Amino acid sequence: MLFTQLIFRRNVNRTDVKFFTKTVPLVLRLLCILLVLSSCSNSTTVDPATPLQPTTKLVANLKPDSLAGVGRFPFMSGGFILYSFDKDTTVSLADFGTDQWDILLPFMGNPLTDPRSRAVHVMVNSGNVNPNRLGKTQAIIVDSLFDNISVMPSTLRNDDTATAQRIVPTTVVPPGNFFTYAFSGAQIHTLSAPTARTIMLRTASGNSIKLQITSIYQNAVSAPTIATPIGFYTFRYTKSGTSSFR
Repeated sequence: MLFTQLIFRRNVNRTDVKFFTKTVPLVLRLLCILLVLSSCSNSTTVDPATPLQPTTKLVANLKPDSLAGVGRFPFMSGGFILYSFDKDTTVSLADFGTDQWDILLPFMGNPLTDPRSRAVHVMVNSGNVNPNRLGKTQAIIVDSLFDNISVMPSTLRNDDTATAQRIVPTTVVPPGNFFTYAFSGAQIHTLSAPTARTIMLRTASGNSIKLQITSIYQNAVSAPTIATPIGFYTFRYTKSGTSSFR
């Protein structure tokens, strides 16, 4: 074709150019140019439906404000902080009544001087935790090491309701506890996070999460004492767009 020759020939005859511009309408000329350019373009595309590959994130020293949200739950000694695994960040308390957060982490006082801190109210955005009942996060506790979990469990709960039926147990004494209160020993009157209990969640957008809270003390000291600042959450989690963490 004359147009193809004009595009790819190094030496173009002026008569050919004049003939092409006079005989071919402008609209058709533009269409030809677009067709040629599109045929030369890279046809490789990215599928927007490709699931999120498993990624692991560490959050350190996340401390709720003692007053932020205070009074919403009379059984808590202070305020709380909201965290979204979909957004990988904290969420404003203004969004407390929405589905924009997944987990609530409470302010913690000294468990020796504040008896209410002997019950740790980690809550999931479901059931009656959300004042507008808009929470869509599902969760369950799995008795397994974080690194050993490769797939989401088939059954999750979405009914985080009464204190006695919390998805994450509030009690800090056996049996059935999540955090553990030390009544004796070098760490007396301190709380420890479990090493073999993992929180499994599914977010409002459908992402799978496995979560391990590794410490609730400042800088995640390995041997806290009663004088160590408490209420600094350190945790790691893996997020996946499917039910697999591999």
